[in-house]
Amino acid sequence: MSTDNTEQFKKTFITECFELLTDAESILLEINVDSASLDDLNAIFRCAHSIKGGAGVFSMNNIVKFTHVVETLLDKLRDSKITLTKPIVDILIRANDIITKMVEAARDNKELDDDFGAGVLEEVEAVLSAHGEGHGASKAASQAPKVNQAKPTSKFIKQYLIEFIPSPEMLRSGSEPFVLIKALSNLGIPNVRCKVENIPDFHDIDPISCYMSWEIDLETSCSDNDIADIFEFVSDVAKIKISQQSEIELPLSEEELKAHEAQSPEQEEGKASEDKTQQAAKDTSKDANKNAASSNTTTIRVDTDKIDKLVNMVGELVITQSMLYDQAKRLPMEYHGGILRAIEELSQHSRELQEAVMSVRMQPVKSLFSRMPRLIRDLAGQLGKDIKIEMSGEQTEIDKTVIEQLGDPLMHMIRNSCDHGIEKPQDRIAKGKPAQGSVSLSAANRGGRIIIEIKDDGAGINRDRVYKKALEKGLIDPTVQLSGEEIDNLVFLPGFSTAEVISNISGRGVGMDVVRRNIEGLGGSVVIKSEMGKGSVFTVSLPLTLAILDGMIIRVGEEQYIIPIENIVETLSIKHGEINEVTKGNQVVNIRGEFINIIELHKIFSVSAANDNGAATLVVLVESLNSKFGLVVDELLGQQQVVIKSLEENSNPIDGISGATILGDGKVSLILDISKIPTIHQKILVKENPIEKRLKIEEC
Repeated sequence: MSTDNTEQFKKTFITECFELLTDAESILLEINVDSASLDDLNAIFRCAHSIKGGAGVFSMNNIVKFTHVVETLLDKLRDSKITLTKPIVDILIRANDIITKMVEAARDNKELDDDFGAGVLEEVEAVLSAHGEGHGASKAASQAPKVNQAKPTSKFIKQYLIEFIPSPEMLRSGSEPFVLIKALSNLGIPNVRCKVENIPDFHDIDPISCYMSWEIDLETSCSDNDIADIFEFVSDVAKIKISQQSEIELPLSEEELKAHEAQSPEQEEGKASEDKTQQAAKDTSKDANKNAASSNTTTIRVDTDKIDKLVNMVGELVITQSMLYDQAKRLPMEYHGGILRAIEELSQHSRELQEAVMSVRMQPVKSLFSRMPRLIRDLAGQLGKDIKIEMSGEQTEIDKTVIEQLGDPLMHMIRNSCDHGIEKPQDRIAKGKPAQGSVSLSAANRGGRIIIEIKDDGAGINRDRVYKKALEKGLIDPTVQLSGEEIDNLVFLPGFSTAEVISNISGRGVGMDVVRRNIEGLGGSVVIKSEMGKGSVFTVSLPLTLAILDGMIIRVGEEQYIIPIENIVETLSIKHGEINEVTKGNQVVNIRGEFINIIELHKIFSVSAANDNGAATLVVLVESLNSKFGLVVDELLGQQQVVIKSLEENSNPIDGISGATILGDGKVSLILDISKIPTIHQKILVKENPIEKRLKIEEC
């Protein structure tokens, strides 16, 4: 068995450990101590037992020892020998954290102190002791008058026959049979026979199918439960039969006799308790496997680097297709028909390929949202507040890269809502609100973008205070008139904070600007809306994917830009007389009874002035974050699927630009960040008309 295979199997096990720990934490956070279901307790128990069994295969002894004690407590809870209480739930959550850190250390090949987690372990044992179970009970029993007991002088060695028959799909699941066979040598002396009669002819062999099976004779003093634990993770992709053939009695060696003499009564009782726990785990696992069998789906774990490479290759295919189309249009007319039809068919296939590849990268936001209940629970405890969390849209899918980078910004916004938004229970009651505050987290797919909202029913933003603080710090121009919503969003300015007391939760006011910058780095945007006394809403808008988008190519002067199709509402040809200037530089047009701001793109990017054809103006009506406005352009050059290239990797970032792409003619075109255009426009107006602007805070 190669080291690479062992490491791959270990990597798979660690990934599954994190999934099991996340599942266990989710159940613990939602469990009702007054009406805890046996199904929930069984599920947590199975998580602990599966981790313990797998850790034993890889000799992760600290995880095995710690998890075994936790497993004992869970078993007593399942049997109703111990009643579940909130303090016990808190202990189990802390134990879950310890196991998580142990798994992280195993993943990173780091050594932990021998007493790591000892404090939580003592808490678990104290619960067992208080209920007459575990080591505490054994200790009490040892203090009672003892009767002389004869020490053993012999040991029993059992001979097992293990039939290990993997299914053909076992290798595809990431499991490695030889790792399991090697793990048996930790229990005793194995004698392995490989059965090869199912191997097909050479030309019929599938290299990722498993055709072999094994018969293993094992001499060990361990129980069949210990053997079954090794095969715990592959019970759904292999048949395992363990049968005891015989048992022989052998005299103890001198070293073994000394070891027995040194063994305490509580250790002996602990061994008996362990055997009972293992049998319970075996029974529970069998039930779980039966329930899962009918709904089991075939999956395969693939390194994300391989998927990223595939996405890049699809991107290059899209670029090549655009170039081919551009060249085909230059051919004489008699060749156009057949070639263009072939290119259209190629375009259809490449789009289907792109969608299929991108779907592999998509993940439900549930993996991100599932971290938040624990965060809010901990924050509520630290702040002395009562806060509940409500979540919806957890199955909404988004690019895996976005999920990985969105965690920290999302947690920071939730911390802000809990710390600055939600009031303490007594303050809420005084305001006529329920004592328990609420934070809601939702995700939805709207118009080709993912919208995530973090909403609280707290105090809202004190706009007078925010504005004064921004003036004190010199963050705003006192001559500029700001709307209520613009004042709300001052919290995203670098260094802004109204917190009078610095804490490890609210920090030093260096966070919200980083939140915005990180989200914008994902091609997204974030705004906040607030109502004094009623609460605030953070709205995050993100692209479905960071790789490819459908765009409209436009011309402004001599330059070409891309507007994402998802932002375009419609295109209009508007007569000059229909455009009205409200204030200097501020233009609006009435479109079907709705007044829409008009922005000239040539001013935004300081390019040559737009052409004046004397009759009408070409306007692209766009929408971003529920705000509509029109962009004046010179020409629409057509719709095209484009590959997004990061500007930060190749040059300095440009305000109002989210990325770049290569067009069919080989030219580079910039992709507009529609959400930034109005802000840039306002800055230009302030520079052009500094005297005319007067500050007037809107009353809200």
